[in-house]
Amino acid sequence: MVSTGPETNTSKDSTAQEDTSATSASFVTTADHKLQICSCGWRKVTSFRGLRIHQGKKRCLSKESQGPRIDLFLRKESNQSNEVHQLDENHSLESISTPVRDEENPSIELAVEETSAAESTQTPRPAVERRLPGYKLHVKWPGAAEKKVWEMVNDDLCRSLEQLRGTAEKKLENMGNIIYEYGAEHFGVLQPKVARQAPSPPVSRRQQKIKCLVQELRQLRKLWKKAPEAEKEGINILQAEIKTQLVSLRRAENFRKRRRKKEQTRTRFYKDPFKFLKTLFTKEKSGVLQTTKSDLEEHLRVTHSDPKRHEHLTIPSDIPPIDPPEHQCLYGDGVLKLPLTSLTEEFKCAKTRLQMTLNESQDPVVRENAPTLATGRKWTPARAVEEATAALRHADIVGNVQQGRGGLGLTTSRPAWRSAAPPARRKMVVEEVRRQEEAARWAKAVALGKQGRWTRWEGVEKRKMSWRDVWAMDAKSLSFTIRATYDVLPSPTNLHQWFGKDPTCVLCAKPASLRHILTGCKTSLTQGRYTWRHNQVLKILASTLEGKRSSINSQLLSTHKTSWETAFVREGATAARSNSKPSERSQLCPARDWKMLADVGKQLVFPSEIATTTLRPDLVLWSPSLRKVYMVELTVPWEDSMEEAYERKHLRYSELAAEARHQGWNTEVRPVEVGCRGFVGKSATKLLRDMGIRGQSLRTAIKAASEAAERSSQWLWLKRNDPSWAPR
Repeated sequence: MVSTGPETNTSKDSTAQEDTSATSASFVTTADHKLQICSCGWRKVTSFRGLRIHQGKKRCLSKESQGPRIDLFLRKESNQSNEVHQLDENHSLESISTPVRDEENPSIELAVEETSAAESTQTPRPAVERRLPGYKLHVKWPGAAEKKVWEMVNDDLCRSLEQLRGTAEKKLENMGNIIYEYGAEHFGVLQPKVARQAPSPPVSRRQQKIKCLVQELRQLRKLWKKAPEAEKEGINILQAEIKTQLVSLRRAENFRKRRRKKEQTRTRFYKDPFKFLKTLFTKEKSGVLQTTKSDLEEHLRVTHSDPKRHEHLTIPSDIPPIDPPEHQCLYGDGVLKLPLTSLTEEFKCAKTRLQMTLNESQDPVVRENAPTLATGRKWTPARAVEEATAALRHADIVGNVQQGRGGLGLTTSRPAWRSAAPPARRKMVVEEVRRQEEAARWAKAVALGKQGRWTRWEGVEKRKMSWRDVWAMDAKSLSFTIRATYDVLPSPTNLHQWFGKDPTCVLCAKPASLRHILTGCKTSLTQGRYTWRHNQVLKILASTLEGKRSSINSQLLSTHKTSWETAFVREGATAARSNSKPSERSQLCPARDWKMLADVGKQLVFPSEIATTTLRPDLVLWSPSLRKVYMVELTVPWEDSMEEAYERKHLRYSELAAEARHQGWNTEVRPVEVGCRGFVGKSATKLLRDMGIRGQSLRTAIKAASEAAERSSQWLWLKRNDPSWAPR
């Protein structure tokens, strides 16, 4: 037995070498079969599928996770019987090994090299999803109430754990993996949630049009470079047309983006005003705080504490008593409405809204045990809600009251308290609280002798300024607008009242109040300062009316008669719908031969075909076919004297109007007033509406006239102490 051992080994080695060489040859010729080596020591020339079949039968895959061992082939040279023992042995979990190439066996080395070369020529396999080490998906375990399922799971896991071989420590190490694999196989795993990508914003038709025009423009540029000189002129015309369209479309798109950004900003402000303001005035924190807590507390204590805060401070006797500042209507529904609100009013409205929410709660416990809201001693939300509710109930009894100069039924209706829903009642109560606050401010403004003069203005349109208007104005213009409205500019009379200075005017030696400087100084009138301001406003008015006149004259005269009367319908009948576009309401529509003269630039001569006179109205608008004439006279007065200026100008041209009527002309005298501080009279608004200027065009014209008067008056104010006059 011993003597035959070497021979047997020699024969086996030769047989192995022959098999290896045959394997190498077959491997070179056949790409599907190659030498497959398993971690358990098994090796055979077969396909990859054969290797997987072997690993499935011998359960070699579950043993590969225990770590590599490379001493399998190193012990082969020392004892040939060790190889047979390794092939037949029932390996434990510790005996899992990783095959390595034997350096001393050239046949095996060649086979392995050829195997790696063949693997590199094969088609690459799909990549396996890799996860972070130690991360496993959650198993969909059954519910705790399913006792039968859990009993079955317990029995299966017990049988699986009993089949494990090795020490107790190794079994404990692999128990978690076995339980996880069992749960994943029988119950499945929870797939991770895929983060939803934010949907891309939809592309509008305008954006698509802009993109197409840009591409067309690029193509035209390329064609222009290659085109001859005769064709370049036509390409330039096409490029100019496309650029014009692009400018219009991009302007509209930018306006849409700005409006959307403004809406988003407003939404963020309404959602959380404090957070919004914090983002405006604070920067994001960055860095690491490298200080101790005790040092930080000491720094805060030294910086923000006052050691003398408990001491009683007394006012020195040499300081005169300071009167409280007079109230200025910087907020509220006054003649100058700024985009500001009263903090007191907002506080009261918030508390009132909360009180109404508690009172109107659907929960009887909350409604009957509503807590008392914390406020000051002078005002309580409960009393405010009670007073507002009583006022609304009284308004239901009184009904709609006629206000203004409109006819019966032209007043705006208001919702009834008795039939309103809880949300509507809450809103009505808050609006009533705002109305009471506005009434209190108005009563206080009326009692002010100087700052409350605007409450006695008649025939003046209210001026509303938005945040855009405020930001567009420089600080000096905004200061002049506000202080001139309430007559608190440092005029000589105000300085005399405040500090006892000389109140006389530098130009005419009369008391120089703000009214005197802007409208009453004879020296300024002689120098032409007021005439210059008058012409600045007249240019705006003449430009607006000239544009409307040209537009009317360029239109075709309609054959059907336009009627502006209201079409009444009998009781029970329905009004007939008309598909025709409503006609434009303008007193210029009946004719297409309107002519206009303006007293701007050169001296106006009244048309001799109407009447012969030396009077010169600021604007004359007439139609020979209709024998209709409008005489417009502009005045830039002090706002308190608008009604007086209207009557004075109307009386001045009454004789000329009578003479024109005697000649067969339908004559209208239209005095127009624009205040020297930028407040437009209602007569100007009525004139523009009668001429057919409405909507955005009307607002633009009124704003331009107001700004022209205000800028001119500001220049007069700056030049109040300058004897030499030079227009701006």
